[in-house]
Amino acid sequence: MALTATDLFNDATTREIGGVGPDQVNLIVSDLVGVQQMLSAASPQINNLTDLHTHVIINQLNEEIASIENANSPTGTLILGTNLGQFVGRAINDIHRDIIDIAQGDAGVQALFNPTPLPAVNTPPAPFHDDAAQTAFVTQWIQDSNHLGQMATTIENNGFTGDIAGLVQQIQTFNNNSNAFDQSQGGLFSARFWNEFRTDGTSGTAATALIEGLQTHNAGEVNAAVEQLATNSADVGTNNLMADGGTYADVVAAAQATAVTPAGGGGGGGSDAGGGAGGGGAGGSGAGGTPATAFSDLGLTFNDATRALEGGLWQNVVEEGGQGTGSAARYTNDLTTVQNGLLAEVNAGQYTGATLGHVQAILSDINTAISAANASVDGGGTFGSVTAAEQALRTSHLDIINIVKTDPALSALATQNDANGFAATPAALPDGTTAANAPHANLAEIGAIFNDVSSQILGGVNDGNKEQITADVNALITDMEGLITANPLLFGGLTGVHADAVVAQLQLELIYVNQAGVSPDAGRASNDNILDIIDIVQGDTNLANMASQGGIHGFSPFPDALNPTPKYLDNDAQTTFWANFIAQSNSLGQQAINLVGSCNADAIATLITDLKTFEKNVTDFDAAQGGIFEARFDNELLGATSTLGAEVNAMIKGLQTGNAALVAAAADQMHANSADVGGNNIPVTGGTYNPDGLTVAEVLGTPVAAAPAAATAAAETQTAAAPAATTATPQVAAADVHDTPAAVATPDVAAGVVDHGHSEMPELAHHFHHMWG
Repeated sequence: MALTATDLFNDATTREIGGVGPDQVNLIVSDLVGVQQMLSAASPQINNLTDLHTHVIINQLNEEIASIENANSPTGTLILGTNLGQFVGRAINDIHRDIIDIAQGDAGVQALFNPTPLPAVNTPPAPFHDDAAQTAFVTQWIQDSNHLGQMATTIENNGFTGDIAGLVQQIQTFNNNSNAFDQSQGGLFSARFWNEFRTDGTSGTAATALIEGLQTHNAGEVNAAVEQLATNSADVGTNNLMADGGTYADVVAAAQATAVTPAGGGGGGGSDAGGGAGGGGAGGSGAGGTPATAFSDLGLTFNDATRALEGGLWQNVVEEGGQGTGSAARYTNDLTTVQNGLLAEVNAGQYTGATLGHVQAILSDINTAISAANASVDGGGTFGSVTAAEQALRTSHLDIINIVKTDPALSALATQNDANGFAATPAALPDGTTAANAPHANLAEIGAIFNDVSSQILGGVNDGNKEQITADVNALITDMEGLITANPLLFGGLTGVHADAVVAQLQLELIYVNQAGVSPDAGRASNDNILDIIDIVQGDTNLANMASQGGIHGFSPFPDALNPTPKYLDNDAQTTFWANFIAQSNSLGQQAINLVGSCNADAIATLITDLKTFEKNVTDFDAAQGGIFEARFDNELLGATSTLGAEVNAMIKGLQTGNAALVAAAADQMHANSADVGGNNIPVTGGTYNPDGLTVAEVLGTPVAAAPAAATAAAETQTAAAPAATTATPQVAAADVHDTPAAVATPDVAAGVVDHGHSEMPELAHHFHHMWG
């Protein structure tokens, strides 16, 4: 008696028990190919739900067959473009059981194919806990699965009149995006869900049937596809949990309840059904029929990902201070948006010839980058190690930039309307050139070595680049210190303070380099520090000019972020700290301006002691916070390796030498530094910090009339002053600060008035952007 499809499938079931051995591969594949052929012959056309279920089985068998053929291949072997890692067996198990479930749930299918059920498990499979990118994707995918079906039903009910072509395009985009996202995930996510999301899975089969039914006016096929898309999305919703641990029940209910009808041009009638399946769809979100996002806009989103990548991606389990749980989700969300936009443009026929091939290469790089990004914060995942993941991440990201740069059509599109999409990152040193043999005669040449740090650290510090980055940073410190010492006229006043801050933060960077792989926040800290050093140089006119000469552009900037860094939400202790820090930065600066050159040795000595105590208290508080607080604000607060250390050192030097200009510059920097961090934080009581306050009450209350360091009478008088009143030792971390400023002495020699409203500091990018990843 001839074997049936049921017989063949049951034989495969038995052979798969215990795993797929090399001796069983060909036998199982032969069984499953036979099942495919028999079912295809029995159900050549989809006219109802049973037919659609049969075709879902036929297509899912493609995935199972490919998995079995590679069951004994090395871990990491791509299967249908996906790296399942160690979960190939999990994928086979899931697909095989799903096929049995489909047949057992449809009596019509059982007439053709009735595989023997497997024994039930004692507990249901644990829901998959999605990360932020997966949550965004699944949410959009559920919505699109329902809304696209609703629009198709409306067209069918209207006698297949309406913009069928427009809706078909949306469905194709939905199908492609769903397939691409799943392919990019790999691992357990794909092992569990590729038979739902892929073009040869349930979703893809139903979407293809929906298109065919619309084009052939086959109402039975449309109805079956609409029902299958809705059912499948609800099923996936129950098998996944959102990033915050919640369920998708409300998303499913809302998607099913919201009536969506096609508008002119195939639109979604004001809905968000753009066929996006995560990341925004063909129009980058918004209703169907919206033109694909401009390539230059996609480039700006890619730039945001580039900025987030500097220093390495980071991810925490617990959110701190309103800062989110990490940059990994931001990066993958940005790339998913770019991916969806490019797919929409490809589907719209925007690219042809070599350029189309280049866009397809970019899409491949995006898949790699998304997988590598997730793996880089998860122990290396299927890449085998964090080093391998970060190297793949950097390589694929830079390859995308290079593809756009070298394709004339894409390069022109990226810069349309004065945009700077897919912007280049700082350049690495040429092959064969190291920090030891690179030119370093001026700030531009030294800046080229810094560019190498910026380039090498893109994606993170790991065993593959740590030695080179460390050598670069050590060379930078030595070269910067030598250049500053040899050229005192070039590095005077505020420019000198800024240059000293750069050196201090380079020393801080060495700490972060050594923390990579140990502290989960090292990438966040390095990101902030590297970008801040660039801002210091580019924001100081003198440094910026010195850094760009002879055709060399050192300390090159990164492209802009899409959104400002979220302000840190302070707790009680942090609010008290910042209020004291701002008040004392301003008060100490004012006292220094009044005392410099006064010949009042006792008062100056007391103030120097106060400045050192102030620096120590600030440093100790910052170090005690740890976590993201320290990662964000170390480069402002952590003593000798921060802006605080540079400005205090400059102020003490100015007081000791009677250099009123240096003291004024340091006071200006202290005010700017405290104003910057105050502007990047929100008090526990809400509102803002007053950057000009001289007391805690003023900092947390209403602004004062004049800038604190602009000591009017003190700076204008030439008369001798009485000895300075004894000043209390600043207690930065304590709440007990008087609401009246400390008494200051009038100097014997007039010091320059510091007008914060007209100094160069407000123009500086340094400390005014803090555009973290």
